[in-house]
Amino acid sequence: MKENVDTAVAATPSIEHVVVARRTSDPGRRRRHAHDGGARRVVGRPHAGAEPSCAPEHIDAEDLLYLLYTSGTTAKPKGIMHTTGGYLTQVAFTHRAVFDVHPESDVYWCAADIGWVTGHSYIVYGPLANATTSGALRRDPRLPRQGPVVGASSSATA
Repeated sequence: MKENVDTAVAATPSIEHVVVARRTSDPGRRRRHAHDGGARRVVGRPHAGAEPSCAPEHIDAEDLLYLLYTSGTTAKPKGIMHTTGGYLTQVAFTHRAVFDVHPESDVYWCAADIGWVTGHSYIVYGPLANATTSGALRRDPRLPRQGPVVGASSSATA
């Protein structure tokens, strides 16, 4: 995967840093490029001259949020377009009301698979829409070994 990242970074000059998590002692997998850095070196350092916050982009309710494709039981791809207004409003509401999230004091956790609609709804969109600090597991939770927890803190405003 790192090779794909390096290729993408080489083609995207606006990327300045890539956070590389050391998951193995294999010396061939260590940081190899100037843009590579551990989380302690990169995260939390403001970009020189960057504002501490930015204004949200105003969009229409019917603007595309994401496309979901599945083959289901038919083995033929089919997709659905989720728009920002309806989908994001429902996810924000259910994230806050059903899970009883209090963004000012809670750290929210969701062990769903990020590739399933439940995963990206309640690992990404719900916490961001409600400015909630959240965590996610970077591996299958059914595996017997310990794995890293990836933390994310939302700075969005609800």
